[in-house]
Parts: sequence; C-alpha cells; structure tokens
Amino acid sequence: MSRDRLRFAAVGLGLLAFALRVVVAFWWQPLTWRMGDSAGLGFAAEYGLYGLGMLVAAVVPAGGYAVLTWRHWRLPATFLVRDSRFVARSNPILFGLWSILLLYFAGGMVPARRVPNQYAMRLNTDPLPLFLVAATLVAALVVVGVALPFLTRPRVELGPDGVLIQRLRSQSTIPWTLLAPGGPLPPAKRARQIWLYVAGPVRYTRYQVPLSVDVEPTFLAYAIRHYVDHPDGRAAIGTDAELERLRTVAAG
Repeated sequence: MSRDRLRFAAVGLGLLAFALRVVVAFWWQPLTWRMGDSAGLGFAAEYGLYGLGMLVAAVVPAGGYAVLTWRHWRLPATFLVRDSRFVARSNPILFGLWSILLLYFAGGMVPARRVPNQYAMRLNTDPLPLFLVAATLVAALVVVGVALPFLTRPRVELGPDGVLIQRLRSQSTIPWTLLAPGGPLPPAKRARQIWLYVAGPVRYTRYQVPLSVDVEPTFLAYAIRHYVDHPDGRAAIGTDAELERLRTVAAG
C-alpha cells in the first residue's frame, strides 16, 4: 500500500473506531448489565466486561492500522520531487494514528444515558443546550480526525533559493546564504526537531525544523547541511538526477 493510501486507510479505521466506541456504549454496555443480572456477576465483573469492550474498540482499528503500516515505519531517506523542489510532507503514519485515536475519543463523547428500568441506552438530549454543545464538540472532533491525515503541514521544502519550513501555525523561508555552515547537526535519537542557525549582528537566530515529516531525520539534516556547504549543487535541486546524486553521496 502506498503512503498516500495509508492516509485514506487511517480515516476509514478511525471511523471504525468511532462506530465501535458508540456500539460499546449503546449495545455492549446494556448487554453487560443483562449478563450480570442473569448470571449473577458482580459489579466489578460487569465493568470488566465493559472495559474489555472499550479495549476491543480501540485495539481492532489501531491493530489493523499497525498491520497495514508495519512495512512503512522506517522513514524513507528521500524526498518527493515537486515543482522543482525537494519536498518532505507530513508523516502519514504518525498523523494516521492520531486520527484513529481522536475519532475513538469522539465516539466516547456521544451523550448517552440509561433508559430507566431497562437494559438499554439512549441518546441523552436533556437538557437541550448541553446536548447541542456535546454534539457540536463530537462533530468538531470528527471533522478534525478525518482531516488530520491529509494535513499539508508540517512540511519542509528545499529549493535552489533556500529552505521553506511550514509548521502547523507558521512558516519560515531561509536563504541558503544565511545559514550557518556545518549545520544542522544530525538529530539525536527520538528528537522532535532539528535547528537551523542564521548568523545575526549580535547572536545566532535559530529556526525549528519539525521532524514529523515523512523523511528520515538524519537524511533530512544531511541534505540541508550538504547544500549549505556545497553551493554549487543548489541550482540542480528539484530534479530527479540531483536527488539520486544526493542519496548516493549521503549513503557513501
């Protein structure tokens, strides 16, 4: 499965997590009450069965996504070539997992209440203002969860003129000529960012490069450092031939 299709798979499994979480609340939970009364199970046993249902609702979608993505966990040491630039888009696996988790929690926030004297649950619409607030919150979480795998940010682009860094709420464009030579250094294990430094009149200004993009962090740091220190190669950035040369040099 391609990395782009993983984004669609995450949405589908996230919606499954949402549906299963609703099923647990409206069908499985009343069933545990019925089983508890008929079989003489204790309060703790009933809640244990309910907790098991919640666990299954989370593990089935997340486990399915893990099966689909296990071959893709190792980030690629390459870029996409787009519009004469080297592009690192958002990590589909990371944002896909967040999507499934968010949609699971959204399903658990659907307002529900027990039908008096029955083994049943129903939608809780009383009082109406609180129901509308809860429904709006659930709808907002669903929208965010569905959109999350398709976010265009964070994003890092390398072009002949410099580095474009698009974060979730801001972006920076840094010309190659301003970047301090010899950097950025390879990121530490489990680092969440690398830093680019621009020399100022008094001190360096640093820019954060997020590592939640779909490129292997050490390769990303090497690529930026390579073009900082080798200005003769910048004009060829954004071509397939230059990308192949860069990968060969990095591997050697």
